[in-house]
This record gives sequence, structure tokens and C-alpha cells, in this order.
Amino acid sequence: MDQSILFVKKAIEFLKIVWGTIQKPYQTFRRLSFSKPFLQLFFVALLILIYLLLSTLAKEGLTANPFFLTKSIIKAGIAISFTFIVSSISIFLVGKLFQGVGDLSSLILLWAFSLLPTLSWFLLSTIFYVLIPPPRTMSVKGQIFSLLFLSFSLACFFWKGILYYLTLRIGLKLNAIKIFLVSLVIFPLGIVYYFILFKLGIFRVPFI
Repeated sequence: MDQSILFVKKAIEFLKIVWGTIQKPYQTFRRLSFSKPFLQLFFVALLILIYLLLSTLAKEGLTANPFFLTKSIIKAGIAISFTFIVSSISIFLVGKLFQGVGDLSSLILLWAFSLLPTLSWFLLSTIFYVLIPPPRTMSVKGQIFSLLFLSFSLACFFWKGILYYLTLRIGLKLNAIKIFLVSLVIFPLGIVYYFILFKLGIFRVPFI
């Protein structure tokens, strides 16, 4: 099969997965846990790369030094990758302490797809930063924009919450009570971790 046709086919499959996480998240995550389409993670990584490129250009401008831009993208990319690995292993180990059943590869796959709400929020925020840069006025249009953006942010928050729950429910086969207990351990650790990254000037907003 021609490489371009294969790429388009896989891209369409990825879009179906994305839509599935919105329309039928439980069924979609169960299907992912069984089929384990790890090649689809390429598109997740591609979206992260696109976000890093757009956000760096938005902050530094098109006239910024290419070497500096590349260095900034690589630095942020390493931080995101490291954070993803740390969070995946942490969730897996803490889940195991509460009698979680599952393998690390399945959890990593599901956790990677739970980044879709995060990516959606960061990408749209970057686009709006370019199209409607701050400071924004208190005019009617400005208030409407703020309301719409707040609604979108809340939607992404609940979408993320659902996918987080399903990652632990399907990836580790935990019930609701054990997921709550795991979260009581994971969330404080995450807050400390991101506070350290914030102090180091790596992240201003957590990429989870």
C-alpha cells in the first residue's frame, strides 16, 4: 500500500478514535484496551509537536532565532515526555497498591489518549492567543468570548475527568471507590510535581 494512502487511512482511524472518546468514551477505551493500536500514538505525538511549534512561535514571534525556537521546542518536548512517563508509572504503581489488575502498556496507551482534552485546550488557547491577544476588553464581544472560552474549558475539564476515570477503570480494572483512593494519592503528588516544574520555569499551566 502506498505510504500516503496508509497515512490517510491511519489518520481517519485516529479521528474516529477522537470522536469516540467524546461520543462513546467507555466503548472506545475498552476497544483500545483490547486492540492496542500503539501506532495511533504517532498522531498524539504529532499534535503535541504542532502545539509546541505554534505556542513557541506565538510567544517568540516569526522573527525569532531558529536555533532558539528549536531549543525551546526540544526543552518543552522533553518536559512533556518526562511528565507523561512519570505520571503513567505513578498511576500504575499506585493503582497496583490498591489491587489494580492490568499491564503497563495498556495503561500507557489509555493515558496517552486521555491527553486529547489537554491537547484540545492548549491548541485552542494558543490559536486564540494569536487571533485575540491579551489584554482583552470588557466589551460585549470580549465578554462573549470569555464565556465561550470558559464553557470550552469546562467541557475539556469534564472530558479529561471521564477519560482519567476510564483509564483507571479499564486499564487497571479498579472500581469507583478504589479510583477515588488512588486519586487521593496521585493528585497531591501531581500538585507537588507541577509546583516544582513551575518554580523551575518549565510549565506555567500543567500539561496533563
